[in-house]
Formats: sequence, C-alpha cells, structure tokens
Amino acid sequence: MHNIKTPLVRGAMLVLVITIAITSSAINFETDPTPGDKLRKNEIKARAARDFKGRYPNIENERWYRYRSGFSAKYSQNQVLSNVYYDRMGFYITTIRYYKEKNIPAELKDAIYDNFNGYTIISATEVITPKESAFHFNIKNKARLKTVKISETILEVTGDYKNGDPDIE
Repeated sequence: MHNIKTPLVRGAMLVLVITIAITSSAINFETDPTPGDKLRKNEIKARAARDFKGRYPNIENERWYRYRSGFSAKYSQNQVLSNVYYDRMGFYITTIRYYKEKNIPAELKDAIYDNFNGYTIISATEVITPKESAFHFNIKNKARLKTVKISETILEVTGDYKNGDPDIE
C-alpha cells in the first residue's frame, strides 16, 4: 500500500477532485431543465408517456413539460386546448380541457341556456380525474356572474356573484 505524503502528490489529487466536482456540477445544471421547460421525448417518465399514448392514441403533437410536482403534456385538438398532468413517478393525475363556446358539446350548452335564460357563457373547462369528469362554466348577465358545474346529469351552481360592472353584457 502506498502512502501519499508528498505535498506535490496531495496537491495534484486535490486539483483532480475539485476539477471532477466542478465538471459534474456544471453538467447537472446544463442537463436538468428548469420547471416549465419543454422536455425532449427521452426526458419524460416512461410510465407517463405510455399512459398518455394509451389514453390519447391519436395525439402526436403534444409538448411535454416538467414541473416541481411532476410532468404535463399539452396539446390542441379541434380548437380545444388540453393539459394532461402526471406526478413525479409518472402516474396520471388529471386532464383539463379549455373550450371556446363553439366547441362546447351541444347538450351541455343547451342545459346552460335552458337553465340560465339571459346568460352568456364566458368560459368552459372540463376537468377529468380518475374519479369524476365534470364541466365548469363561468356565465354572466348584466347583474350576476355564476360558476356552474355539470357532472353526469347533475347541474349545480358553485358560485354566484354580483356583476361589478353592469355595462358588461
């Protein structure tokens, strides 16, 4: 066994250790994307990628992102923007879809207009979880703003507010 006692050898070893530490630290900063950065296919958890393709086999234009809590895949189809969320291990959490009024399913739009005469739809969001699928609508008239949830066949008002600007129609 060799005993490293000479100052020259100890100095050279110290420089080598510091160089390796700096190099490996720099590599980690360059390859680890910051939260919200777009990911390449090989940076996505395999479980999440497989689940996504199983749920949405016809979607090929998705963009993947990393967040502190996991991953998301974003895509647009028929002018509906969708975000699919996964945890850090690649397990499915939820899908959120954002609709323009012209793309809302007709039976849901009719239910809103039949139950809320004189209201217009501001926005519609579909939230899909493993336990439930529901549409959330923000609607308004001159006097009121309402949030309405439609889940299966149940329609409920989840928020009712005075419209602060009566000139808004």
